[in-house]
Amino acid sequence: MNAREHSYALLSWLDRAGVDQFDFAVSRRASSGAFLPSRAPVSVAEVGKHLAWCGSQNIQRTDQPGADIYVRPARGACWPLVMLDDLTRSAAEQILNQYAALQVETSRNNYQVWIRTDKALSEFERLAVQKALIQHYGGDPGCVSGEHFGRLPGFRNHKPGRGGFWVSVRRVATNQKPLAVLDLSRHQDTESCPLAAGHAHSGSKGDAFGAGRYDPSLAEFGYCCKALKAGISLDRVRNGITAHASARRGADTARYVERTLQHACVEVGVGYCAP
Repeated sequence: MNAREHSYALLSWLDRAGVDQFDFAVSRRASSGAFLPSRAPVSVAEVGKHLAWCGSQNIQRTDQPGADIYVRPARGACWPLVMLDDLTRSAAEQILNQYAALQVETSRNNYQVWIRTDKALSEFERLAVQKALIQHYGGDPGCVSGEHFGRLPGFRNHKPGRGGFWVSVRRVATNQKPLAVLDLSRHQDTESCPLAAGHAHSGSKGDAFGAGRYDPSLAEFGYCCKALKAGISLDRVRNGITAHASARRGADTARYVERTLQHACVEVGVGYCAP
């Protein structure tokens, strides 16, 4: 495949999965530090002209270093996909042997994998699934966000030390089934959340894969949603999560609590106010 065909291999695969809007981003972090996402989602019909512009930015010039090119399903919608980054070849192969997925080599023996799921997931649900997956397959925890960009195949990787590696689609799993995701909405039930009972919960609840592992972060998010829907004040919810998560999160507690609250406010549709 030529460079453009590698780009379309990923974009067409995402399109078949149900993605009809994309966010592109151009990064010049090696020079100016700028990471510039597209101003508006790009439709499937607009992809061609956008790729041409990305190509002009990716070229290495004497007066301008080449930019790195990224893509993701447009933020703000539910999509039946998750992405894992910084995987070994062995881990990437394991995933494609189990699930409907696409493998991208982003630098020598370093991989991103896009995985189809059996239901459309919100940003927070994608985050929860990613967190559970990296516990098993590894990957970069810094890219676990539910909305992270992946490198777009067909362009060079200009990150220092990568030598302008051509980002390429290496394999598509066509005969596997999508990842079966347990209905995460049940974690939003008050009885599923340890905070609702006012004590820590040590029992076993099904996680995103029904494997019986209890996910405290998911339970805390469920509590936030349920409490905010019931009209409980942000400060009261904030105090409850802080008390429950502090032993687990340590110095990161305040940042974690506010991030969880922000996600919950978006999910429920209420306004967020910082403490």
